[in-house]
Formats: sequence, C-alpha cells, structure tokens
Amino acid sequence: MGKGKTTSTKQNIKSGRVKRKITPMIIEDYLEKHSFYSENTSVMFYAYEEFPTHKTFSVSPSFETLGYPLEEWKGGYDFWRTIVHPDDLPELLRKASESAQNRESTDFTYRMITKSGEIRWFHDKTTFVIDPITGANRWQGIIIDVTAQKVAEEELGK
Repeated sequence: MGKGKTTSTKQNIKSGRVKRKITPMIIEDYLEKHSFYSENTSVMFYAYEEFPTHKTFSVSPSFETLGYPLEEWKGGYDFWRTIVHPDDLPELLRKASESAQNRESTDFTYRMITKSGEIRWFHDKTTFVIDPITGANRWQGIIIDVTAQKVAEEELGK
C-alpha cells in the first residue's frame, strides 16, 4: 500500500472500492457465526425483505416458543398475518403499511395466537435497514413476550 497507509475492508466497502454480492450462503454463514446471540435469549430476532416479497430470511430459534416450527416463520409476512389476533390485525397492518411507505421504525404491541391456541401479548420493534454492501432494503427487529406485564396491568386495573 505504500507509505504506511492501510485501508480496512470495511472502509473499502463503504467507499465503493469493493462490492460483494450477498448470496444465501454468505447470509447463512453470518447467521451461523452470530447464532449465539439469538439462540441464548427469549427475545425473538428477525429480518425480512422489503415489499413486495416480505420474504423472511432470518428468524431466531426463540420463535419456536409459540409452537410453530421455524420453517413456517420463514414463510414470511403471510404466515405472521395468520397468527396475529384478528382484532389487532387491521390496525397493525395499517400502521405497518404507513411505516413501510415512510421507511420509519415501528413499535407495536399486539397479540398472537400460539399453536396450542393460547393468546399472548408481544412488543415488536422493527427498524428499516439499507445493507451497506448490497444496497438491499430490509426490515429487522425484535419481539418480546409481554404477556406477564399485560396480565399484571389488568390485575391492577381491577
């Protein structure tokens, strides 16, 4: 490089000197290397593509606590819509659509129905991300079970 100057790979990528095509193999490798974080917590992590596909390409194993296999969750947005409580779905879809159009983060609390039929409350926070390497648009977020908090709030309200 000459005269003691070094340039990191990250700097090269950000400057556009290096372009990498992100393939499913690269994504799987990344997820495998970072799986410790998502496998050792009850927080549910996810990432999915932007409209129109809404294809889910990453879900943490903690999603299985709702009783559905991870493969169903990887079906994407359509599967999620089937387990959101029907009373919450219209407002949730409206707010999600607005956020998607404006590429704004979301912050929702809503109910989902587990495979066994139990209704549980969740807090879902999503951020719009533009991949610095590929320029691809996607959403990534976390979902936390807040059922105990909701039950406690109801008890205090009685």
